[in-house]
Amino acid sequence: MRSTYRTGMMVAAVALLASGSSALAADPTIESLQQQINALSQQLNALKTAPAAAPAAAPVQGAATVPNNAGPGFLQYGSSAGGFVIPGTKTALKIGGNMKFDMAWDFDAGIGAAGLDQYAIRSATMGTGQAGFALPGTAAARQTGRFSANAGYSRLNFETRTPSEYGEIKFYTEIDFAGGVSATGATNVGGGNAYNSNSHLVRLRHVYGTIGNWTIGQTWTLWSDRATLPNSVENNGPIGPESGVRAPKIAYKWNIDPAQKNQLEFAIENPFSDFNGADQEAFNGANNPSPTTFNNKYPDFLVRYGHNEDWGRTYLTGMVRDISINTAGIALSSGVYNGAANDSTIGWGVTGGGKIYTPFTGNAKNAVYGRVEAGQGIGRYMNFNSGSQNVSAVLDSSGHLKTVYAGSYELSYQHFWDSKNVWQSNVIWGDQKIWQKGSMLPTSALQGLPTDFQEVEFNLMWSPNSYVMMGPAYIRANARVVKPYTNMNTATGGATRTTSGTTAVDNRIQFTTQIGF
Repeated sequence: MRSTYRTGMMVAAVALLASGSSALAADPTIESLQQQINALSQQLNALKTAPAAAPAAAPVQGAATVPNNAGPGFLQYGSSAGGFVIPGTKTALKIGGNMKFDMAWDFDAGIGAAGLDQYAIRSATMGTGQAGFALPGTAAARQTGRFSANAGYSRLNFETRTPSEYGEIKFYTEIDFAGGVSATGATNVGGGNAYNSNSHLVRLRHVYGTIGNWTIGQTWTLWSDRATLPNSVENNGPIGPESGVRAPKIAYKWNIDPAQKNQLEFAIENPFSDFNGADQEAFNGANNPSPTTFNNKYPDFLVRYGHNEDWGRTYLTGMVRDISINTAGIALSSGVYNGAANDSTIGWGVTGGGKIYTPFTGNAKNAVYGRVEAGQGIGRYMNFNSGSQNVSAVLDSSGHLKTVYAGSYELSYQHFWDSKNVWQSNVIWGDQKIWQKGSMLPTSALQGLPTDFQEVEFNLMWSPNSYVMMGPAYIRANARVVKPYTNMNTATGGATRTTSGTTAVDNRIQFTTQIGF
């Protein structure tokens, strides 16, 4: 009896379960959910069995420390912060650039040549229209008060980065629109002028590639330590150690320790035998000495040691170079010395400096900057921009090259006024000097005049983000003439006169705007 009862209960339970199952199956909502679960299960199984996809290349990253400017600027474009991967490749591409617009008012005679919108050209003029500071008592010195505006230093750059078994491969190129300006600055070689088009020609600034620790191409000389440059509004950089020389080169960086706190860099760079006093053509559009009979026998050799810490950076750079001439007896009508000169001399120099953060002044990014340089035959590596005082050597009457001693220093302080680093000010002081016996300087009235340049800059900049920076600056600069000269150009320079120990001064207000992407 008990067995029959147990069997009946089991049959009833099975029947009840079958009945419930039929009821659930009949419910359309439950059936739909079951179908979705089955579909998701199939997709999960497919993902488990599919081959692993290659990870997408990460966006290009890089420190934003490659400077702006033809000299340095505020927005340090040229980095690859951001970028995107080119479809179908492992290469990341970054397109960037910035518009740089400057308006300036010179209270004094200023740069000495009407229409030239560059500033702080390291030369003096006696009133002949040559670009440079106007000496007191000359015609140019009476041209006080001058306004200028310029957008030609705007630039555009492209950068790619590709991983490889030899290290990251980087390609970078940058152009601006400051090329082809004539000596007066009023007209570009391409035909543009301030009368109507205000055109500017394209100029190549950088084009180089890196693979691992190697850099090959045209970019900043190793003499210029970009990480320790102050924030100046000047297109050519402030007076002081070099800040804007670019050169074709091949360089290698050795990271001494894994943390990259200690780095040693070596470079072989394109030479240029800059000297004065021998068969040379007239100055080119930038008023730089352009000898036609020099010999570039060897490249320039440079080595730099850099040390990086949380408190800042320090560096020391050495350079040695060959300066040669071989006229082969060629006599040029514009030459000063028309004999057969065949000589070489060695130029050398040392530069160093650093950046030290000063959080005790209210902000962890506040910093003191300092740089110094000195050497014999370092003219082309200094921040002189114009005039024959730019040279590294002088050819004497016997046909021998004698190097020019020169040096400079620069001290600046950067202060952020708020915790978000929107407002900043920079105070920059620079001084450049040439030490040379008077007998070794050229005797021409238009050559070898200034031997001391000084400048101070105060600026206040507003930068709400990494794409915009603008603000005013006050600049006072002077060029001191310590070698007596006689102005014989009575047509444009006034009466014949001898001047010694004269200081040409300019005061400028400049407003700069940079908008980039």
